[in-house]
Amino acid sequence: MKRAFMTFGNPFGLALYDKTQANVGVDVPETDWKKISHDMVNEINGITEMTTLQTFWDGKRHEVENMPETFYDSVDLAYASRVKQLADGSPIPIPYRFQSVKAALDFLKEFGEYVNDCHDLTDLVEYQGRTRRMIDDLDRILSAEKYMKDGKKPAQRARELIDNRLGELTPAAAE
Repeated sequence: MKRAFMTFGNPFGLALYDKTQANVGVDVPETDWKKISHDMVNEINGITEMTTLQTFWDGKRHEVENMPETFYDSVDLAYASRVKQLADGSPIPIPYRFQSVKAALDFLKEFGEYVNDCHDLTDLVEYQGRTRRMIDDLDRILSAEKYMKDGKKPAQRARELIDNRLGELTPAAAE
């Protein structure tokens, strides 16, 4: 009996009598259901084919069913909406800052004009901060080969353009 408690006693509560409480309690990290459900909804909204959506759902169903009800509902609703959109042939909304390819191309043109015409370093840095997320979305909506130039995607070209312009406007370090 002593040998059994020496080996298996801690899981059965024997450690509760230890003054150091060395084997008592295990901190289990909290699950961030909000982030998990948000990521799943974004992933569902990015799927454009019914077979891919079904494969995704089959792989995640167990995880979704074990979510708290609030988060389960949002993921389940996103899945049901996406199934309906794909089955009906409804237009799939673009989950980014641009509502069309034309809007993204117009932004890219205006961005280039502003960067090239700007002569104030502070204004350019502020503009870079304001447009950072829009630039990140360019590659998502302008993903076709025809939007690449010199092997570079639109967002990469925009970042290089503003970085080069910032380099031109930054005063040279005193030597």
